[in-house]
Amino acid sequence: MRPSFVVTALLIWCSAPALAQQDGAALYATHCAQCHDAGDAQNRAPARGAMQAMSFDHVLGTLTSGSMAAMAKERSDDERRAIAAFVTGKAAINSASDGQGRCTQQISGFPQPLDGPRWNGWGVDLNNSRFQPADMAGLTATQVPRLRLKWAYAFPGASVSFAPPTIVGGLLFIGGTDRKVHALDARTGCTLWTFAIDAAG
Repeated sequence: MRPSFVVTALLIWCSAPALAQQDGAALYATHCAQCHDAGDAQNRAPARGAMQAMSFDHVLGTLTSGSMAAMAKERSDDERRAIAAFVTGKAAINSASDGQGRCTQQISGFPQPLDGPRWNGWGVDLNNSRFQPADMAGLTATQVPRLRLKWAYAFPGASVSFAPPTIVGGLLFIGGTDRKVHALDARTGCTLWTFAIDAAG
């Protein structure tokens, strides 16, 4: 193989991310900037600064099957990826990180009774009172000030989450802007399984 060919190939390979950013910038300017750079308080489209806090996968999902799918339907997969890379300044997340935080012991079924303490994720009752009675909560009002954080959970590559959790039978279910439903052990916070969905939670 000739040295000049190898040098040319290396230059092309090394400049690919920069070319993708340039393509993304041009595509954004042509198809997206009119709404996202408008600076109009009445405009619901997030500004560039807000999108920089989002993950690549979230923006790509929005362009592919989310709220912007109709606007981006004429764009190819590569063009949508270029736009997502440009507006977030990020690339796709390495899927190897998915294995972190997994439960070491798999649970079959629910580890606790289904009629035990639970939380339905929104208003608790038909009146949307958001009140949890002491017998259902498993603690009294005087114990609340002594509560401490036991574990925390972050959605890989996501900057926000809108969905409140649902807790039943010792499991916690929650959807995220990573377009997955996560089932966690409510006691430890480890991940039992995830399920891909078509929309952000």
